[in-house]
Amino acid sequence: MVVIGGPAAAAGWVGASRRGAGPRPERLAHLPRNRQDGQGRVPDLLEYARRPGPVGPADQRRGAGSLADGRQDLHDAVFRAHGAGGPPGERGHALRRASSLLGYFNYLRNYPQVGGAPDQHVSDQNPYKFAATGKTVGGKFRAYWESHGGLAQQGFPVSEEFTEKSALDGKTYTVQYFQRAVFEYHPENQAPNDVLLSQLGTFEYSARNDLSFTDSTGTKVTLSKRPERIVCLVALCEDILFELGIDPVAVSDTFGQDPRFWGDKAKSFAQVGGSFAAPNLENIAKAKPDLVIGFIPHIGLRDALKNIAPLYIMNPAKYQDSLGFLIKMGQLTGRVYRAQQATQGLLLEMAYYKSKAPNNKVPLLVFGRDVNFSIFTAQSLFGSVLADVTNYPWQPSTGDVTAPDQEPGSVQYSVEKILQKDPDVLLVETQGAGSKLSQILGANPIWSQLKAVQNKQVYEVNPNFYLFGRGTHSISIALTDAMNKIYPDVFAP
Repeated sequence: MVVIGGPAAAAGWVGASRRGAGPRPERLAHLPRNRQDGQGRVPDLLEYARRPGPVGPADQRRGAGSLADGRQDLHDAVFRAHGAGGPPGERGHALRRASSLLGYFNYLRNYPQVGGAPDQHVSDQNPYKFAATGKTVGGKFRAYWESHGGLAQQGFPVSEEFTEKSALDGKTYTVQYFQRAVFEYHPENQAPNDVLLSQLGTFEYSARNDLSFTDSTGTKVTLSKRPERIVCLVALCEDILFELGIDPVAVSDTFGQDPRFWGDKAKSFAQVGGSFAAPNLENIAKAKPDLVIGFIPHIGLRDALKNIAPLYIMNPAKYQDSLGFLIKMGQLTGRVYRAQQATQGLLLEMAYYKSKAPNNKVPLLVFGRDVNFSIFTAQSLFGSVLADVTNYPWQPSTGDVTAPDQEPGSVQYSVEKILQKDPDVLLVETQGAGSKLSQILGANPIWSQLKAVQNKQVYEVNPNFYLFGRGTHSISIALTDAMNKIYPDVFAP
């Protein structure tokens, strides 16, 4: 196998920043902490490798593009004209194919998880492995790549080969994703037409102009315009808007006042008032929203809000769902780039921790406010994060009772059941005011028998980020905190 793409390529295959080079391996150790301050330090993907390549056969035009960003959508690509406002070294007007890295971003959108698409296989036909991404191109895909612009036009491979159902004709094809394209193998066609490009321009044009969403209740809503004034009834909404660079017009809590979000600026956000499950509708109406984002307890408000604004219920079960909500809101608000940047940032962090975690400890997430507590299994939101980066073996079992608050993937538990697996580290989330949950459970004599208790590896953690935030920024903060506590010798500052 031939390996190409040396250290310079590996330094930043996912992107280079306006502020300098992309995420080099030696810098990844600092990336999780850098993301916490909200200052946009996640590497900027869209500025990577904006170099001209052969345009090839004329692609059919999909839309008129945008005067604001000089974009022209076509079937297989998006062209973007860069003028004086372009990145350093790119002054003057030039037409760049693939500046949007559509292949990579569609890969993020379709497979928003560590490791990407499932069931990938490495080609063994005349393979070329790229050191920059660790991915291989071979066989017919390699021949097409080399004869159709190579790195300049197609970019590095970001996946191996796998099978995928086409959104256009419903058939299943062998595909491989590259930074700027997706190759499809069509055995029904005669060579050289047996390798075709997926119509990324078509998909991108459709996504950017689709103002519909289907929420966690299965309700489909089509907006009349892009939402600009958004009321948040749940912290996930605030997390998403923060990542997108949008201020909510009203909120129902003080979540955003944390210095790792808006800080003091959030004190100026209008307060909805009322209770969490029964917010003040009059105050929502005063905010004149285009969209209201809520949680499961707000389902019953849909009819009452009908004459005020559409309701978007978000209840992510796993982190992939959170990424999906972020990407969809990026599309609805016209902030696709910001959504893609935040998605990539979190997945980079998770991949970093996965590569460095020794996996010689078993952590457990415990939450509640009294002796009737619950745990988060690997099928929960933050449990799914830990399960993808380290050893988190807690799966739901037959007969388990769902936690009272019906948090997805959470089950009621007991100290006796914890002792059966005896985890090394306990991350405890106390809900509400009053005594800490770890102190309450300490009254149970079995508690002192736990390995984590004996080794002083019980940590009270912030539920705002581990539980309530649910978005990429909160997950990032919680993940850094958790890995520092689980493996302090490896990750702690």
